[in-house]
Amino acid sequence: MNIKKPSIVAIFSAFLLSLILLITFIPAILAAPLELIVLNTNSYIQLLSQPDLQSELTKVFSEQIVLRIPGYHEMENSRIYLNVPYVKTILKSGITTPWIEREFTAIVNQLILFLNFRTPDHQLTIGMTDYKNDLRKNSVSTAKIILNDLPHCTSAQEEIISNNKLLTFKDVPICRPSPSLLPITQTLIQNGIDDLATQIPAEIQIIDLFTISSQFYTYYSVLRWLIRLSPLIFFLSLLGISLLLRRSRKLMLGWIGWLICIPSFLFLIVVGIALVGFDQFASLIVTRSPIFQNAGFGGIILLGLQLIGFQFFIWVFIILLIFLVVGIILVIAARSIKQQAEPDFLEEKRKLIEGENSPPDDELPNVSKSRKNKDS
Repeated sequence: MNIKKPSIVAIFSAFLLSLILLITFIPAILAAPLELIVLNTNSYIQLLSQPDLQSELTKVFSEQIVLRIPGYHEMENSRIYLNVPYVKTILKSGITTPWIEREFTAIVNQLILFLNFRTPDHQLTIGMTDYKNDLRKNSVSTAKIILNDLPHCTSAQEEIISNNKLLTFKDVPICRPSPSLLPITQTLIQNGIDDLATQIPAEIQIIDLFTISSQFYTYYSVLRWLIRLSPLIFFLSLLGISLLLRRSRKLMLGWIGWLICIPSFLFLIVVGIALVGFDQFASLIVTRSPIFQNAGFGGIILLGLQLIGFQFFIWVFIILLIFLVVGIILVIAARSIKQQAEPDFLEEKRKLIEGENSPPDDELPNVSKSRKNKDS
């Protein structure tokens, strides 16, 4: 009997396909979590339920709006504008929770559409029309908040308010006047808020994604294409190995089992270590990315990276665990199979001929009796 085994060419071809499979293993594992979690809009929308995000977005949006008010630097000579917190107090009055949720969702959609190659627009923008309307609507309450937080006016400051009939928002002393002059001051601040809302553009750009790197889009496109293609190459390589080693089921199952087990186990250890120190790793990435710090989005990016990145690695860990279990099952199945042998056709033919020439078993006693009679 000859033992069944693949040819040398088949084994060498299976070895080459194994190398391709190992190269595409990690990208193939990362492909599904990347598409379903990292590049999924719903993953980022859930961040709105985080209480820290609301305060971070309010802070960032107010800073971005201040920097983009036309003529803001020229208006710094006015008393009220010299104190930046008061400007931000005015601007924060128009930042409502519904507006934050709506604009954050819009920014996420712009970003995901760009990363999924569904739009050529690489600039992330915030629509300011609703914000400007809310700013005007809340001008009365905002003026009261500003005045309540100011120290009392001196006699000289009150004299400026009472004697100057042409006093404007830019010239208002930063103080809270006596009750008789409070309506005048409040009206001036309200008018200033309306003027400020008028100067804010209908749309502001917060990040130009192409400023991250001049070749970012090219590298990203190639990398994304390879990651999307890797699962197909992985399973085609797996199928090719199965076909090449099909003559020996024991060899085929053992080969594929170990080929899946070893990288799954090693990568599982790496992912486990990454999960343990992921918060520090995410913080390091954000602090080393000037684009996010310059845009003021460091805290938001860090929060999103920690939550979504952790989910991403959890799914990668689960997929690797499944692959490891499948690989172990295949190895155990291979060891339980007895080595198969293919029949020797010449040996079978010889036995068949001998079987045809030999007499039946029931005639053998008669032949022996006749021989005994002849001898006697």
